[in-house]
Amino acid sequence: MGIGLRIGLAPQRAGNQWHGTKGIAMSNYLEGYGQGDERRERIRNRLLMALGVIFVVGLAGYFLFRDYREKQQAKHFFELLRTQQYAAAYALWGCTQEKPCRDYNYEKFLSDWGPKNDMNALQIVKSQHCRNGIIQTVKFGNAEPVPLWVNRGDLQMSFAPWPVCDFRFQTPGP
Repeated sequence: MGIGLRIGLAPQRAGNQWHGTKGIAMSNYLEGYGQGDERRERIRNRLLMALGVIFVVGLAGYFLFRDYREKQQAKHFFELLRTQQYAAAYALWGCTQEKPCRDYNYEKFLSDWGPKNDMNALQIVKSQHCRNGIIQTVKFGNAEPVPLWVNRGDLQMSFAPWPVCDFRFQTPGP
């Protein structure tokens, strides 16, 4: 037998891994079975958990900050009124003294928001998210609440033409 084959024996591998049918028992063959599956499942669970946390945080951030610019514009308007910068506050309505709004001239603006009003008694009662902006309802002391509109597109302010965004779901007043 010049080729080196032994008749009746299956091929053998080195070490303790696998032996032929007439050799030692296959003791180490199934030792590591399933270890890769456990590791893969642990990685998958951690990945799903991380994606879930990212989704929840992103959703909460969206609902907390979706009206941030509009609310900041309203705060800026109230701050301008507190510091008696009425011309700048009137400009936030998209109007100037030189080019007043058609239905809301500067004198009417001053009678509504001017020095006769105590801006320190101003409080924001309610803020509603709408598709194209927000409605912020403000109140001066014991006076009737006033709904203000802040447009999402250009951040211009005005009186809200309606008290709520969706007329089907009207909320009770304060």
